Amino acid sequence: MKQVVDYVTQTHGYSQRKACSLTRQHRSTQRKPLRTDPLTELRQRMHEIVRPGSGSATGVSISC
Repeated sequence: MKQVVDYVTQTHGYSQRKACSLTRQHRSTQRKPLRTDPLTELRQRMHEIVRPGSGSATGVSISC
């Protein structure tokens, strides 16, 4: 949603307050920094490993 408000302010020249009002977003949302999930890379790698046909997990043997 932050990108939409940025687009409206830059393209149409609206103030941040007006753009937030138009998109029905609270202004404090626009001011907070984006949070990135620290586990995103790990999840992506896990999906790559378990994805059928990816070839990443073929030939892997686990011995106890």
